[in-house]
Amino acid sequence: MALNRRSVTFVFLKYLLIFVFAASFIFILSVSFFMYGLNNGGILPANFVENYVRNNRDSLEKGETNYKDIPFPGKYLVLDKDGNQKDTNMGEEGIKDYELAKEGNGNRYFYMKIERAEDVIFVQYDLKAKYSDPVLNRVLPSPELLYIMVPILINVILALGISYLFKKKMKGEIDSILQMTEKIKAQDLDFTAQASSIVEFNAAIDSLDSMKEALKKSLEEQWAMEKERLQQVASITHDINTPLAIIKGSMELMMEEEDANPYHKTVINNIHRIEEYLAMLKSHTANDPLVFEDYSWIDTVEFVNRIEEEGDILCRKNQRSFKVYRDKLPERFKGDFEELKRGVFNLLNNSIRFTENKGKIELFFYAEEKSFFIEVRDNGKGFSKEALRRGKEVFYTETKESGEHLGMGISIAESIVKRHGGALKIQNRTEDKGAQVILKIPLGIYQILHIF
Repeated sequence: MALNRRSVTFVFLKYLLIFVFAASFIFILSVSFFMYGLNNGGILPANFVENYVRNNRDSLEKGETNYKDIPFPGKYLVLDKDGNQKDTNMGEEGIKDYELAKEGNGNRYFYMKIERAEDVIFVQYDLKAKYSDPVLNRVLPSPELLYIMVPILINVILALGISYLFKKKMKGEIDSILQMTEKIKAQDLDFTAQASSIVEFNAAIDSLDSMKEALKKSLEEQWAMEKERLQQVASITHDINTPLAIIKGSMELMMEEEDANPYHKTVINNIHRIEEYLAMLKSHTANDPLVFEDYSWIDTVEFVNRIEEEGDILCRKNQRSFKVYRDKLPERFKGDFEELKRGVFNLLNNSIRFTENKGKIELFFYAEEKSFFIEVRDNGKGFSKEALRRGKEVFYTETKESGEHLGMGISIAESIVKRHGGALKIQNRTEDKGAQVILKIPLGIYQILHIF
């Protein structure tokens, strides 16, 4: 079903019109309540007392209407002809204002004068709407103020509510775009873009979807080229093994002869080294990070103990000190036991190669930030600037002498850890001289909950 798409402007105007209509309704409702109060006597108009006195002036002057019947909120003051007070309900504050009004300074109340034969009545009132119930006048704001405040307060609440709804709708649309960008960033491209009901956002989603498809196509082509390259390398190593086996067999036969040349042994030794290099190259292509497997569970303590035991033998054999540190190990993690062990020993061999006799090598195992870390540290000369830049490249080595090893240890270790969804980092130690290589292997929810 096609979405009925609207522009951001249309959506904004829609919410604005909702607010305008609701505010108008509240205003009309407020006026209606106020008018209802006036009509049924619950609210007294501002000129209520003034109208009463005007309508009943004659009867008040003749004494036919008792001045005490002057309705609330009017008050009265009765003076005899000599100006002496006969009766009042104004109170002290009212009398004070009356005295000021005589001098022309009173400004709080208005006064109406009623002349009678034997006395004078002064009616005090103000021009403000009042509630007919005096109690309500004490506990509530004046009707006029309430008439203004209530609609304003309701409209503010209404504006906040409509703003929240508008924000929620915009956030829902924006979140879908952010989710797309995060998935594209993580190269998780197997998803279907969800269309937006807003024109502008839908255009952005279409652009991101096109970007996703272009990136997916590019990565698929890259992966295809990489797999082809790996297949070619594997084919070459296989093809080289055949003539190499013939040469090796021929040299071994020649070694069995009585007049064998002593250089034949050197040739045989170098053939063995070529076989080792080919095996390493084959291992590297087999461990390509583009290939993922369903690994089995590895007991962490057993894994660490095995590496500590065999690492200690390797380092003592090469006259290096060796120490292992453990902290917050996961109970178990998924991976290939032998493959990971081989990756660690590639790094240990590197450390042995680049530290002097009696050198110090340390191995750290710990869990942190949902990952299992393995660190190899030594006190050798550390990585040069070029090695930090190129150290993970296949066959890179800083050793220039002929006959030395090819630089595949770090590269193989990285390919192994990448197959486990992790990463490898090389750097120099900051607190001391030497190199530091960090393997990071991600942990699942089960593993994170069982860290000890």
